[in-house]
Formats: sequence, C-alpha cells, structure tokens
Amino acid sequence: MSEKEKEEILYYTKSICPKCTFVDRKGVIFIDARVVKRKQKNNENYQVFLVSECQIHGEMNTLYCSESDFFEQTIFYNKHMFRSQRHQLLSKSKFDIEDIWKFSEIKKTNVNNNLPLMITLNISENQQLIEDEEIVRKIRTIKSFFPNTKQLVIKLAGRIINEIELFNYKCRFVDSILPEEFTIFIEISVEKMFTLTKLEKSILLKTRVYPNVKYYLQQGDESNFTERITELIKEMQKIKDIALLLTVVVERPFPKLESILSTFINQKGFIPTVIFEIERPLSQILKGIFPQNQNENSNQNENSNQNLNQNSNQNLNQNSNQNQNSNQNSNQEFGNVDPIEFIDLIIKSAQEIHLQIKRTDFLPSSLIVSVEPFLSLFGYGKFSLRISPFCSFFCVLITTSSLNNYPLSRLFDLKKFFEQMSKDINSLKDAKKIGWITAKKTQKLVKSCILDRKNVPDNFLSYLIDESKKEIVEKFLANIQIILIHNKMDLASVDLQRRTHCPFLQFSENGKTLDGLSTSCCTGCL
Repeated sequence: MSEKEKEEILYYTKSICPKCTFVDRKGVIFIDARVVKRKQKNNENYQVFLVSECQIHGEMNTLYCSESDFFEQTIFYNKHMFRSQRHQLLSKSKFDIEDIWKFSEIKKTNVNNNLPLMITLNISENQQLIEDEEIVRKIRTIKSFFPNTKQLVIKLAGRIINEIELFNYKCRFVDSILPEEFTIFIEISVEKMFTLTKLEKSILLKTRVYPNVKYYLQQGDESNFTERITELIKEMQKIKDIALLLTVVVERPFPKLESILSTFINQKGFIPTVIFEIERPLSQILKGIFPQNQNENSNQNENSNQNLNQNSNQNLNQNSNQNQNSNQNSNQEFGNVDPIEFIDLIIKSAQEIHLQIKRTDFLPSSLIVSVEPFLSLFGYGKFSLRISPFCSFFCVLITTSSLNNYPLSRLFDLKKFFEQMSKDINSLKDAKKIGWITAKKTQKLVKSCILDRKNVPDNFLSYLIDESKKEIVEKFLANIQIILIHNKMDLASVDLQRRTHCPFLQFSENGKTLDGLSTSCCTGCL
C-alpha cells in the first residue's frame, strides 16, 4: 500500500517549493499541497504532515503535528471563521493574503471588514533611519487605506538600529503626527530598551506607547537572559503606569524555561503577557534544501547563518542541477514544525516552579474571534481577530484572593462560548449597539459557560458595566497573565490556508498591492 493510500487528507492548501524559490531562483511559485494524517510504523499515534508537490523536485513532507488528535481539536476553531472570500481564492492557481486585501470591499467602503490587529511601520531601511518626509508618506498611505477609522495599532521596530537617541526622536515624531486614538507598540532588544528607558524625553513616557522586548534565547543562555531582564524590569518600573510585553524567540534544541516563567509569574501587573515564538534557524531550513550537506551544516554554529547563506549562494547553480536530476519524484523530509514538543516543555517547566498547567489549558488564539464584535460595540475599535488556530496558542492565568495562577479554561468553558458566539458574529459585527434580546441571550450563554461557580459569580458580567465596581475590575485585570505560543510559519513550510488568516499587516516597499501594504508577520511579503 502506497504512502498516499495510508493517509487521510484533512484539508487542501497551497505552498511554495523552497528549492524552486531559493535554489533555482524562480521567485515565488505556488504549488499544490495538502495537510494529512498518517499512521507511523511501530507507532499507534497518527501524525500530521504538510505535503507539498513540486513537478520538478517531487513531494516534500514537513512534520506539522506529532499528534493528530491535538491537531484536529485545534482546527475545530477554524470551522466558524469567515470562509466565503478566503475559500473562493483556494480554487485559483495562484492566490495569497494580498489577493484578499486587493479584492476586498474594505478598499471601497471600509464598513463590512474589520481592521488588521496591528500594522508594522518600518522606520528604517538598510540599518538606517528614514527621513521624516518618508515617514509622513507612509503614515498618509496607511490612513488613506483606512479613512473611516482613527483606531489603529502601529508597531515600530528598532532591533537593527544602534542610535537609540535618534530612534527615540523618530518614534516621538511618529507620535506627534498620528491621531490621538492610535496605539503605538515599540519593539527593540533588552539593551536598547534599557537605554531608551533612561532618556530624559523617552517615547516610553507617552501613555499610548507599549514597549515590547524581543530576545533570541538559545540553549545555555538562560541565566544571562534572566539577569538582564531583571535589571531592565527594575529600571522600567521607575516609569509610572507602564507595562512590558516580553517576546522570547526559541529554536530547537529548546532552552530551559523555569527561570523565565518564574520571572514572568512574579511580575503581575508589569508583564501581562509573555510570547514564545518558535522559529527554525536558517541552517535547519537549508538542511532540507541541501540534504547532501547535512553533516557539514550541523557542525556549524547557529550564529554563523550569514556565512552559511553566502556559502550556499556560491553553489546555487551547481546544487540546482544536482537536485533537479536526483530529487525528481522523490519523497523528501523538510523538518519539524510540531508545536507539541514546546507546549509540553512549558508544562514541565511550569511544574518545576509549582505552576500547575496542562495541555488542555492551551487553546488556539483564534478563539478570541468570539469577542471581536464586542470590541467595536464597547468603543475599542473594529479589529480583526481571525487568527488561524494553528498559528498560536494561549493560556490565561487568573489570580484572585482565592486563586493563584489558575488557568481560565478551568473556570469558564471557552470552547462552548466560542462555538455559540461564532454563530452570531455575522449579525453582530456591523451592529452599532447590543439589543435587549441579544444582551439577554449573551448573559444566559455566559452564565451557562461557568465551570466553577464557587470562584466565578453568576453576575460577574455586570462588574464590567457597574461603575461602582471599577476598582475591583481593574485590580482583577491587572493580575491576569497570558502565556502565548506563536507557532511561526517559515518560508519552507508555507500553508496559505493559515497565511490568509493573518491579522497582522506590514508596510513593505516591495508590496505590489495597497500602495506598499502587504502581510503577513511570519513570512513577510512573499
């Protein structure tokens, strides 16, 4: 029995061939792909693979998820997403997220579609900060594309910028020309954030600015990271009413997480969210493209990716001819992007610091689509929260007088709430106010989803609208913390079913649509 006969197809998608793109330099060519589950030899469990088929280089397999049950429970949260426009595009030979924005009615009316969750505005090019006039042009472009709203989230990244004072000036300039209702995220490294915090006229003093530290953590660097982040926390806490978003980028072999989780848990009210981004280093991706050089590549240090790129590029033509002849119609392994290994590592690390969480406490972030219409109704903006369920997972931890770091999933049936609310999203998304019938229906649903009535009062929803309980609500929200896992897609594992649900938009000079606006955050503008 052939491999294809043994597999069960979960869904069809499109991908790209890394060899056509990077070796043969043909540019981005979309190819047919499918996500399947297979039973492995000497293993009772089914595993999930992304299988792409290139007419030149044959079939390529990437381990998507080591447990099919987990994956199928995850994609349950995709069935209620808005499918019409995205799935019409699947019948095309070529499509991408840019097609959705291009053909969307949002460009004409900006009424029937929600805003991207965040727009990345690059204020640097070739490691140099751009001129003020160019910043003005980019912001004008963004505002013209969303003319009927003043509520957008703009992210300014400065990880490759060394002149922090000049970067601070540019951020302040952006702040001066953006509408007051816009929110600004600043993403830089630990050292640069430390310097930025000490500046007399730091952009961090602005109340609408939210700082985000991004750290690339490798195995063996855990103590150094904890020491540096602790020093940064002490310095930043000198600024009144500020919070820090912490993003930790990890790769296999994964680092130890006990000290990181301990630091996070002890900073309630200051670090509300820690995001773990799972990435594959360039050397691992290249092993799939150049399998004959696997041993040579594995002996190189992960920090030598730039040299590896140069060496690979010198042999592109030679390897292209070899691969085209030898790999045609072959079955090739393109590595592992399975998130379960890292989820289980977090669970094990949490237990070491007496934090009891389970795999079932991590839910797909697409679940938050169920609260999407309420953001607009309560005046927070009309944002898109339709994230692909396999792209990220979150665990919400609740702390009250009777609970300490307790998972929200054990207090409230989030899956049930999602399933019921998603049925009404179409009718609610354009509503200007909640009607009496809808309000009573929602209240009844919320009450039915309570799992622990000892710790969750039946009328807890009334706390959100009762002005006399404002202080209680603020204290409760300040103690909520979220562990989020971003299962990043790379250019060797593109799944356009996932990519078309990305709620993040970025400004790209290479963008061919929207006058320079393109997406998504993982793979950038293909």
